[in-house]
Order: sequence, then structure tokens, then C-alpha cells
Amino acid sequence: MAQTNILSTFLLIGLLVMATIEKTGAQIGVCYGMLGNDLPSKQEVIDLFKQNNIQRMRIYDPNQEALQALRGTNIELILDLPNSDLQKMASSQPEADTWVQNNIQNYNDVNIKYIAVGNEVDPNGQNAQYLFPAMQNIQNSINKAGLTDRVKVSTSLKYDFIGDGSFPPSKGSIRSTYKPLFDRIIEFLNNNRAPLLVNLYPYFSYSGQPNTIPLDYALFTASSEVVHDDGSGLGYQNLFDAMLDTAYFALEKVGGDHWTLWYQRAVGRQVVGQRRQWIMQRLITIIWFNMLRMGLQRSKERLLRLIYLQCLMRVIRMEMKLKGIGVFSLPTRSQSMA
Repeated sequence: MAQTNILSTFLLIGLLVMATIEKTGAQIGVCYGMLGNDLPSKQEVIDLFKQNNIQRMRIYDPNQEALQALRGTNIELILDLPNSDLQKMASSQPEADTWVQNNIQNYNDVNIKYIAVGNEVDPNGQNAQYLFPAMQNIQNSINKAGLTDRVKVSTSLKYDFIGDGSFPPSKGSIRSTYKPLFDRIIEFLNNNRAPLLVNLYPYFSYSGQPNTIPLDYALFTASSEVVHDDGSGLGYQNLFDAMLDTAYFALEKVGGDHWTLWYQRAVGRQVVGQRRQWIMQRLITIIWFNMLRMGLQRSKERLLRLIYLQCLMRVIRMEMKLKGIGVFSLPTRSQSMA
């Protein structure tokens, strides 16, 4: 990627793509969600990663059993610091030091690459005041531990940071409610050469506007350009590319100038079986294809490195619209709560 942007995104099966300045190929990774029933053990999941040669993972809290199972595997990890811990981390440097000691330093044989401090923190909510101080304190702890170059500190934002009127992509802008957060966070990420993570849901965009957004445009099957952006001169054949570029344009306008990390979740539970697998393969194919045609869309100027896929399918304690989303369907076992 050119060193001119921070960003991050997501689509609805759980793909994470990371653009860096390194000239490396796309690699598949998996987001390991643990909320659900009938789930395999942590060791079984890690074994599944190894059996399928999946070298990237994200977990949403420092689950000690999962971290133990990751020892010595060299699987690159994004480790979340949950929203419930933000106030504690923001209020006390010793608390941040202890968190880093317990979850990072104590696992020096786990390949932890990123700490996501908070996930989709509402800029109008109570946790907003704690987000940036928590990031600072965790960064201070990482620095004291001598891990500055090895572990990068960031946060993960909801895609609604994109403001109204951000169409076509070149008109992308930051929603005003997010601007107080962005000024400090982007300066922090630039100074620490760290990525920003953003959760981007093309499936939700389509499901919210099914009469406006063509289905083939959302599912990567349009045979020709659907949207033309006169402001940039770029054309878009799928919704994913358009949303991604919207985020790039928006972030450029507030001074992002380093790395980009994004998630994608491609399809919802209504798309099942072979159809869902085809969509996943189609998305990965598009990413690989666009790597070979750098410069067509603005986002293609950045080299795509990682793709994360949602790991487990049997989810019961989530909204119905998120049920049945995943990559691996595991053998049925006795019912249990995660």
C-alpha cells in the first residue's frame, strides 16, 4: 500500500484484508468467535487452523485457554481488549501494565501482532471518553515491555463513521459525531505506525436498501460497471469496492497517512450452502484479481495482504440476522453454552 492512508473495513462472513507497504500475497485468516452453543474446544479450533494452514486469527477477548492453545503455533493474532475493560485501562496505567503482562508478555511464544482496544465504540456512548486514554495506556505498557515494533495498538470502528452524503465514493466523509475521536486516534496511529480497523458490512447495506442496491452488485456478479464516480473517474462493479474506496476517501480528508486494515463480511444467513461458498470464493478471487491490476480503483493502490473469515457457524446468542454465518461447519456434539 502507498503510505497515504489509515483505514479498515469488514463485509458479513468475516473476511479481514490488510493492506501494507509490504509486497506480499493475500493470505487467509479466520476470526474466531466464541459466543455460541455446541462449540468445539479451543485446542480443537487451533488444530483446525493448523490443518487448513490458516496463519491469521482474531479473538475478541484474551481467552486464556485459546492463548494457551496458540503457544508455539506462530499463528498471527489480533487480540481484542473488550469494551468492558476500557474504563479500567483508561483510569490506571498499572491496570494497563498488568493487562499487557498477563495477556501479552506471559505469552511470548504466541505471535500477537495487534491489540484492538475496544470494538465499535459508540462515539455518543459512555465508553467514548475512555477509548483514547485506554489506547494510550496500553501503548505505554507495550513500550515499557520493549514490544513497540512487535505489537501494534489500534481500535476497531463501526462503518457508520462514514457520514451521510458519502456517495459516490469520492464524496466520502467522516460523520461529525466521530470527529472528536478521529483527531486523536489518527494522530496516535500515525505516530505509532499502526493500522486502524473498521467493520464494514456490504450485506447490511444491501439488506437495508434492497430496492436501491442491485443484488448482483452486492454479490459480486454484476457483468459491467454499476456505479461511476465522476469525481474520481473510477467505476465500480461491486458494492464492496465502492464501500472500501468511500472509507479511503473519507480517511484521506482527516489526515490518515500510514497503514490500512479492514474486515469484510460478505453474505448473510439467507445465502446458504454452495451459494455462500461460491460467494466467498468469488470475493477472494476478486481480491487476488485486483492485486494484479493495481490502480484501477483507489483501494487497489494498496496491496491486499490478509483475509479473515468467520470461523464457527453455530451461533445462538447473537441477533438473528447474524446466525448461521461462518466458514466451517463442525460435527454435531452435545449442546452447551460458550
